[in-house]
Amino acid sequence: MFAIIVRAQTPQVPYQGQPVQVSVYIIKQTGATYGHPHAPAKMPTVTIDGNTIHFYDAHPSGYNVWLEDEGTVVYSTSVSDSEWEILLPANLSGEYTLYFEDDRFIYQCTLIL
Repeated sequence: MFAIIVRAQTPQVPYQGQPVQVSVYIIKQTGATYGHPHAPAKMPTVTIDGNTIHFYDAHPSGYNVWLEDEGTVVYSTSVSDSEWEILLPANLSGEYTLYFEDDRFIYQCTLIL
């Protein structure tokens, strides 16, 4: 008699580029929180590869995205539920703050291009 044991494994997805540290801010509270704000179920993973930004574990409805340089918006776009990368203009270089928002949260990270 033979026994076969099968265990499910999470596939390893290779990320493109360098990971970026993301912070989150709540912009819309839904449901009863009992004094504790709800955080996202899973933080999105963002990587940068040259002037391409990749979004992983992203919100299914997509994001509004904008890039700021010392408080001035220098680029903005939307990312739909089927597009999970953004190619930034080649003329951007230096340190920027990337913001992206869904219907409840604003995420922020620093990019060096």
